[in-house]
Amino acid sequence: MADFIRPVLTWLVAVIESDTPALLAAAQLDAFAEVKQSWTGVAINWPPCSVMPGHSDFDPEGTAVHGAHAFTVKFGVCGDDSDQVAADAIGYMKAIDAAITGAAADWLPQMSRVFILRHDYGPLFQKDGSFAKFPELHLEVETQEL
Repeated sequence: MADFIRPVLTWLVAVIESDTPALLAAAQLDAFAEVKQSWTGVAINWPPCSVMPGHSDFDPEGTAVHGAHAFTVKFGVCGDDSDQVAADAIGYMKAIDAAITGAAADWLPQMSRVFILRHDYGPLFQKDGSFAKFPELHLEVETQEL
């Protein structure tokens, strides 16, 4: 992972770690047990959250001055009631979205635009009498490298 995306990844993880707990508490949802930079498909501490870098695109002139960096924020929600899991997934997504959009005043100097592209709530899984969802928020961050 080039340094082009690393500062933005660090910023995004910090925003989710620092800004979502209050938003989730207001929605009567548990704070994330951990925020990682990878997703292995295994969730040990619930609710988990992963901020994953996807790719970086640069200007066609090859100067690597302007970049667009794609990220996926994936989180897990579980419970015994499928309707409640679905409702909680929406609440968590709302909190993550609000944390990211609300952090505009704290952008890094090289960041020029943060754009949330999609909320993907994903399928509901059942295992051993409980339910789980792993929604994803997809976003792009444009930068002017300094």
